[in-house]
Amino acid sequence: MEIIDAQMEILFPEESLSSEVTPWATLAARLEVLSEAGIGRAVCFRTTDGRAMDAEALRAINRRVVKTCDGFPGRLIPAAAVHSVLTGPEARALICFCSGELGLRVAGVAPADEPEDEAEKHLYWDAIEQLTDHRMISVLHCGADTAEKLADRYPEGRFIIGGGLAGLERKLEVMASRPNLHLLISGYRIASSGLIRDAAGSLGASRLVFGCGLGRVDPVVAVACVRRSCLEEDEQRLVLAGTLEQLLLWTEQ
Repeated sequence: MEIIDAQMEILFPEESLSSEVTPWATLAARLEVLSEAGIGRAVCFRTTDGRAMDAEALRAINRRVVKTCDGFPGRLIPAAAVHSVLTGPEARALICFCSGELGLRVAGVAPADEPEDEAEKHLYWDAIEQLTDHRMISVLHCGADTAEKLADRYPEGRFIIGGGLAGLERKLEVMASRPNLHLLISGYRIASSGLIRDAAGSLGASRLVFGCGLGRVDPVVAVACVRRSCLEEDEQRLVLAGTLEQLLLWTEQ
């Protein structure tokens, strides 16, 4: 059974974190533990402080992510880092660059929640519109209110919603009637078989996307949570890889 981690924080080959932060402190160590857990592929994100970076710096980061993933063909899927409140032209140019020149199909969006500032709010929705127009999957760790607006404003878009346990009940309520929203089952925040089963009961397994939360939890434990969730085998296949594969096919249509 194939397993894809939908959200792995990528390290560049020369980087090494403190062992006090995570036992998987290098890219090589992360790939090794993914293999031990049976995870064959991973979508790779790079966390950035968007407000401290200009568009050119984000371009450089995205180039670097692609170059690193290219070193592991068939194993790592690069995702774009998009700062949602860059000025309109900058955001459009960055998204065109990521989608066109780099060929990226997934984007991590930060800030993920709709800003309160009116000017930034306009820029945020313009960026989401651009991502939707380019048929890129948007990954956002946002609240239920923002998720509801995303789905209703852009029914043709595809959104993976993270954020863990905070407000999960309200989030499931919002998502139930909005099929373009998919829930990220992240190992370090929803590492509970019962919660996975309940989320599948609310949304259906075809709306759940697996992320192991590498760096915060052992991927073996995250996979076991899905295995022990009492879902049928075909439902487990959807959660562990099938749902994300369908979303990736959507980006190619």
